[in-house]
Amino acid sequence: MKREDVSKIFTGATEEQINAILDINSKDIGNAKAKTDTLNEQITALNEQIKQRDTDLTAMRDKLTAAQADAGKLTEAQTALADLQTKYAADQKEWDAQKAAQAYEFAVKSKAGELKFSSNAAKNDFIRSAIEKGMKLDGDTILGFEDFKKAYREADPSAFVPDEPAKPTPTITVPGKSTPTPAGMTLTEAMQRANAGEKIDFSAITR
Repeated sequence: MKREDVSKIFTGATEEQINAILDINSKDIGNAKAKTDTLNEQITALNEQIKQRDTDLTAMRDKLTAAQADAGKLTEAQTALADLQTKYAADQKEWDAQKAAQAYEFAVKSKAGELKFSSNAAKNDFIRSAIEKGMKLDGDTILGFEDFKKAYREADPSAFVPDEPAKPTPTITVPGKSTPTPAGMTLTEAMQRANAGEKIDFSAITR
């Protein structure tokens, strides 16, 4: 989505509002791309596993067929079957570890997408450091991420866009109304408060 598109859709939106919308859109696109990349990697890995298992099963079928014709080859077929079961167990363990690593990497990239970095290089370095940290993942929550972010910001504040100072709350004065003057207020005190922007009822001033 381009700035011009946002301006057309949200007529009258301020630059700050447009920037906020573009930031949200950019984060959504980044998260979707990261998720798609992760799924594509998983599909590729699964296809490779399926291909290898087809090869293994074909070889196992050949051994069992040979064992039916020659009893002496039965032991060889049984050994091959045990080896295959061991191999599949190891493959499953490796697959589970790979999925966990991909889920963690996706969670890190998603959290990094919520932050404002000074450059893409700074963002990539933050992601790399967070992945290397190897924090625990509980569902979609990275345990210890806030502490990691705080420590990283303290060590390298230039990696982030400085926080904008909070805008002061505007003072609204209702035209035509004055602040009731406390009994006993002197003229000097009334003038000081009037100079500070208050509407003072000078009719009750003690001179």
